[in-house]
Amino acid sequence: MIIDVRQTRASQKASCLHYQVAQATSTQNVLLIAGPTQNGMYAENGSGGQISDITFQGGAIGLYGGSQQCAAQRLKFEGCTIGVHLIWDWGWVWKSITMNNVGTGFKLVTDSTSGAAAGNIGSASFLHSSFNNVKTVVQISPPTSTVGSGSTGLILENIKLSGVGTTVADTGGKTILAGSSSKIDEWAMDPVYKSSADKNDRKFTTGEKVGSFRRHSTLVDNDGAYFERPKPQYEDRSVGDFVHIKDLGAKGDSITDDTTAFQAALYASLGRLLFVDAGYYILTSTVTVPSGSKIVGETWSQLVASGSYFEDALHPKVLLKVGTNGQVGDVEMQDLFFTTVGATAGAILVEWNLKASSAGSAALWDCHARVGGATGTKLTPKEYPPVTSSVDQGCSAASLMFHLTSSGSAYLENAWFWVADYMIE
Repeated sequence: MIIDVRQTRASQKASCLHYQVAQATSTQNVLLIAGPTQNGMYAENGSGGQISDITFQGGAIGLYGGSQQCAAQRLKFEGCTIGVHLIWDWGWVWKSITMNNVGTGFKLVTDSTSGAAAGNIGSASFLHSSFNNVKTVVQISPPTSTVGSGSTGLILENIKLSGVGTTVADTGGKTILAGSSSKIDEWAMDPVYKSSADKNDRKFTTGEKVGSFRRHSTLVDNDGAYFERPKPQYEDRSVGDFVHIKDLGAKGDSITDDTTAFQAALYASLGRLLFVDAGYYILTSTVTVPSGSKIVGETWSQLVASGSYFEDALHPKVLLKVGTNGQVGDVEMQDLFFTTVGATAGAILVEWNLKASSAGSAALWDCHARVGGATGTKLTPKEYPPVTSSVDQGCSAASLMFHLTSSGSAYLENAWFWVADYMIE
């Protein structure tokens, strides 16, 4: 997708994309083109999400915004005056970021003009990224060791610099970490605690390598960076390689028991891609995902645990079983939603037994679990008014949302596992 706002009036200061709360959503394969007074993305308020696989071309600011917590990866910034202006956060991870010909890479400074969304920038971590011809990589407010002051914590790990004027500076003009054309293995500026058992053992570092931490060999790629795999788009597959689950007998109508049809469809589609049409698929016993499965949902197709099979909290039962114990193989799943309806205190929504045959080959992207609280779950305050004198087992939604067994390995990207502790509908 290409969004170009350069033909809008400069006085409008338009943004290519408004990406606000965006919980559990993601982006992919997007090019945002902006003029000198415009922004690429406006994301001023929210609670988490993922921003990935976007190129920001030009603009006063590539990405302007803030969030409680967020992950951003595989982003490219070309010719922006400011790459990212972050006005508030609790914690944000930036991974695989590339910036070329940018004035200020990351401006981590609150904006008092932004109203209620403005606030402190808690922390930001930068991993496996490169900056070329950037005047200042990171700008922050003057740091302070005072507890509760809102000082911003920084972590830089495996950062490549080329033609960088200043790596870290504050808004008062002080250079905290000089620029260079080199590589930063690890650098941190934050409170440091030597022991979790002693909360008083606190030191505020203004920039140094901390401890002896090393990336575990099983988690990194050939370049020593944390492994990642973008969500596959299957653009090299023909239309005939996709099979619709509703063409194989599943209804997804929130009424029909689709257990048998869903299981049969998984086996029938091996070697092809199973497209799970948008719907609400009632499953009343365990469904096994065999090795070799490739499953694509549509706007979070819902797989719903329902019935007496899942009711016993003392003897939990699995809804979706990925592979079998000790099995090695490949599975790809995306855009699915795992949930429950009614009293299912013994439901384990996903049990992942499969061990990947190669890095990232047993994986899921944009798959989420949510239990309780939402309309349709039959577990809202309307069905179960709050009680204070006892625990009502009849309103228990699940035993476990995701179980990665000792025999399994999984690559999870933008996976959310939620308990609905507030009413969203």
